[in-house]
Amino acid sequence: MGDVISVVELNGKHILYFDYSQIESGDTQGLIKAILEAEKFMVLRGPGQRTLTNVNGIKENTEIVRTFKEVSVRTKGYRQKGAIIGLNKFQQIAVNAINWFSGSSLRSFNSFYDARDWLASDE
Repeated sequence: MGDVISVVELNGKHILYFDYSQIESGDTQGLIKAILEAEKFMVLRGPGQRTLTNVNGIKENTEIVRTFKEVSVRTKGYRQKGAIIGLNKFQQIAVNAINWFSGSSLRSFNSFYDARDWLASDE
């Protein structure tokens, strides 16, 4: 599970990288466990975090979407900027709903590097 969470640094900015693409497709309980571990990691680091979440290849279901939504609500005050990569069309709709429900403003990108660069910027 430790490989799912890492810290990337660019331009003096620390970015929490949550790479859920490593979790076996269809492993709902493994993914939920990883999401909750990432939540704990983010909360321990305190407010003002920049997050990059990779969901490439994840098979979503209502339990996973609900977990992402609940964690997004609980961590809103800890996230300064959030980016997400690897979304399919359904997942993009789910992220839009999560943003609306939680008041978050996760921004989707097509590549790790575009997301990382945006997160490291002062924009």
